[in-house]
Amino acid sequence: MAHRHSPDAEGGVQHLIARRCFRARRRIAAVMFVAVSLLGVEASAQSLRAREWFVDGDAATNGTGTSDSPFNSLRQVPEGLGQIIFVAGTFRESAAWGGDRRDNVVRPWPGRAEPVIRGDVLVPPDQWSARADGLYSTLVVSAPVSVVWNWDANIDGQGRHFGHLTAAASYSLCRSTPASWFYESTLGALLVNPPPGAAPPDVGDAYAWVRAGNGLTLNNAERMTVDGLRFLLWSDPTPGNGYGLMVRDGLDSTAANCTFFDCGYHSAGFVGDRCEGNRFVRCVGSGLTGRSNHFVFYAGNRDATRCRAEDCDAHLYGILDVRGLPLNATDRCGGFYTHSGKGGRIADVEFVRCRAFGHDRAVGNAFGSGLNTASAADPLDARTYPVRFVECEAINCDYANIDGHAAFIRCRLDFRKASRTGGNSGACLLFNRTGTQVALESCEIITRLDGTYATRAVWVKNLGDRLYMLGVTFYDEYAQPASRSFIRVGEDAFAQAEQCVFSAVNPMYLTNGATTHTTDNFDFINCWYDGIAAGQYSASPLLNEQREWMALIDGTGMYDVDPEFAGAPQNLAPKVNGPLWRWRVPLQGVSRLGISGKEYDGRSGAHQFGWPVATIISPCPEPGLLKVQWSQATPGGSLALLYSRSLGLFTIPPPRPCAGLRLDLAAPTLIYLGLVTSDENGNGQAEAIVGTDVCGGYLQLIDLPACSTSNPARIQ
Repeated sequence: MAHRHSPDAEGGVQHLIARRCFRARRRIAAVMFVAVSLLGVEASAQSLRAREWFVDGDAATNGTGTSDSPFNSLRQVPEGLGQIIFVAGTFRESAAWGGDRRDNVVRPWPGRAEPVIRGDVLVPPDQWSARADGLYSTLVVSAPVSVVWNWDANIDGQGRHFGHLTAAASYSLCRSTPASWFYESTLGALLVNPPPGAAPPDVGDAYAWVRAGNGLTLNNAERMTVDGLRFLLWSDPTPGNGYGLMVRDGLDSTAANCTFFDCGYHSAGFVGDRCEGNRFVRCVGSGLTGRSNHFVFYAGNRDATRCRAEDCDAHLYGILDVRGLPLNATDRCGGFYTHSGKGGRIADVEFVRCRAFGHDRAVGNAFGSGLNTASAADPLDARTYPVRFVECEAINCDYANIDGHAAFIRCRLDFRKASRTGGNSGACLLFNRTGTQVALESCEIITRLDGTYATRAVWVKNLGDRLYMLGVTFYDEYAQPASRSFIRVGEDAFAQAEQCVFSAVNPMYLTNGATTHTTDNFDFINCWYDGIAAGQYSASPLLNEQREWMALIDGTGMYDVDPEFAGAPQNLAPKVNGPLWRWRVPLQGVSRLGISGKEYDGRSGAHQFGWPVATIISPCPEPGLLKVQWSQATPGGSLALLYSRSLGLFTIPPPRPCAGLRLDLAAPTLIYLGLVTSDENGNGQAEAIVGTDVCGGYLQLIDLPACSTSNPARIQ
């Protein structure tokens, strides 16, 4: 939970923050709505002048760590408080830092070569020996985990590096398999059978072997930051190894603007017994070895809390061979994951605006939550879940595997690729453990259920599983009838859908399952369907027809879609032109309307009931005039205007107006800026002169008469 002051703590600090963040043209009372302690950093550390160290991996000799005489190894950097470590050049080494390094920052050395930490060891041509059996050999200091050929130059049209040789299980297989390698452990010798048509290692092509272990390990990391580094070829698949960046027992530490290629177990992870307040920011992971995930939060003996990944990308494919094809056909690569393996729980982990990209010939698990998650305070409220995926996208992916309680909020999940490579047990969103609770709010799920690999969009599989959906749109572009369905609910599991839309190009089932299922397994509240099959639901004569079965659930809760939306209550009557699939246009990249006819504001996949919609005309990156416009608010009503540096979750406390209302803004930097008023149509505009320090932050409106919130509008 966010640490915060009492709302009555409204001294000079709040006015300083408000003055920096929003210099209003109109008179706005800069009254602090919520403040937080600014004393989270020890005064002793703040008072110290930061010690600077300089490290250049390309330096020929090791220096003293100054800019004129830099270290040439990361291992040489001593421990100390509040240090800034400037790094440049290429490091072909594994480094682990311990001791007391609170408030250390690692960043690129301005004006120098990009800092790259690599796991491969180049073997010069003169160190290879041609053998009579057609192989080439060299001595290595430890057992390789991979061997690469021309890896830096081998880049395909998708920006992926390739060039891994196949690991042969024996000497004889290496002799008979081109583009393979074998390690002769008794001699410490690496044997290579070159790729067809490639120059041999002793002529000049770039051959390198990949060492075991991690790139950079930060132990007992408190308030440490690693910013702007590249990590390449830490391809060890062994659990606990193969991290580009491992942060152990992290507290309020950050990995930002880092890039990872061809790592083994994880690209980067916050692991150990402590995982509190850690962040991934604008990181990118590409290529993995085996069944692993790019970005991970792990809880050991203590709960994982206040952890967040934002604006990160994960490319889901296994390491590639010399032809650019997956080296291991069975690899299943994951994007974003959190789990626990000891006594701790996953209590508060959030992934915001993260994207998982699927690639052909690889099976990708976009998002996942693992074992030992805490329970949601309110299963019907997605914002109270311990794991939250907010405004995330799965792009051309196969599935998302859910083992622990999790919520998806305003996400777009495109699982159409599952029809080519296979989802998980035929499902695109799979509940994989008994008693799992999942909330989907204002999401969009796109599938192509071909009946061969992919047969259902969501499978609520196990005893006690619960699925709660609000404002979710399902769209399938291929499905055939038979057993293909949007939702499958297992015996003694339960699914609830409210204000959702189920649409398919070809007829398919809304849901299907065993003959023992009853209507008690489902609850549909004011939902629409289009393209639902009229054929047999199951072998049960009581549930012979899909539409008969739906009528048994709730005679007024499901509405068939036709050009007029006949039968819908007047207050829910949609405003569309033709069948529902014409309304659903994100595949065409066109601005869309909700089926209630109101402009889509990114908060609901199916319906828009008049929440205020905020729009910002931003001055970023230059200071200047900021205009905040809104619509669809209460006519003539008052709205409270709030600002925060980041998204989050905050509940208005009593006795404040609209107590209990949840905001989408983070409490630590939340500021109440003042009141504005809508015109007679519920529209309005406010203006302010601002500086660049507000860029990247968010504004949100509270419609006080309705106690509803606008979308959080980003200043960018």
